[in-house]
Amino acid sequence: MPTLAAALLLAFGVSNAVWPYRMARLGERLDALGTERGSGEVEPTDWNVVFTRLSGGVFLFGGVALALGA
Repeated sequence: MPTLAAALLLAFGVSNAVWPYRMARLGERLDALGTERGSGEVEPTDWNVVFTRLSGGVFLFGGVALALGA
């Protein structure tokens, strides 16, 4: 089970760290579902993109630590 958790943390960590704007925009589009505003019209704020990149680094660190058995 730890290997599955490590793989998921690494996958989310890489995607958030490498493509923070795309991942933040995906989150905003998912959040806009069901509203009057179309999901294609949303843009993430600057702080959201920075937070997404930072969380990617934390996920990467956690995935590596879990994979190495720390």
